[in-house]
Amino acid sequence: MMLPPPVRALRSASYGVLALGTALALSACSGPDPDELRAGPVPETSPELDKSELPPKPKEDAPITERVEWSLIETTSVYARWYGDGIEADCPGIKGTGGFGSQDVTCTVAVDGVSAEWDVSVGSIMSEFEPLDGRHVVRDAVEDVARFETGSEHVRCEMDKVQLASPDDEEPITCVWATEDDHGRLALMLDDMQFSDKSFWLTSAE
Repeated sequence: MMLPPPVRALRSASYGVLALGTALALSACSGPDPDELRAGPVPETSPELDKSELPPKPKEDAPITERVEWSLIETTSVYARWYGDGIEADCPGIKGTGGFGSQDVTCTVAVDGVSAEWDVSVGSIMSEFEPLDGRHVVRDAVEDVARFETGSEHVRCEMDKVQLASPDDEEPITCVWATEDDHGRLALMLDDMQFSDKSFWLTSAE
């Protein structure tokens, strides 16, 4: 039976709206192509720094400059969850042996050429450290954390190979991930910025 023209036109329009809605739904559900992301194995445990990779800790009677520089390398590596030969610390202004009293100096920590300054208060019992430019984060380590959190081998974090991250940044570092049937976006969050064994973490940016 042939439908009257107005009804046929209405039905055609309905089919058109349905097709458009389906296309939009598929578009909204589509994510990045996993092959366009960086691939790597999913870690079995949350990536953390293996402290055995660090250079030997200076002895108690080592020069105070050597001990402070080592501590800066340690806290930078723990925070970044990564250590490599490209990590260096330089504290040229420290005087004496770290006896009674304290002195304030500015130290520089570099990771593969990316430098950041630290305020260091050298005391007789302990030293206090405060980062001035943010904390070093390393893309390979951030992407491995993303793989562990999502279970996806395919990840891409929008950042340099080594980058300084700070709570004052206008936009956080983000990472996209994808599997064959799911995808999402994560944002890098910063933990305690002071000298500590804490590190960054990732949270959903959806």
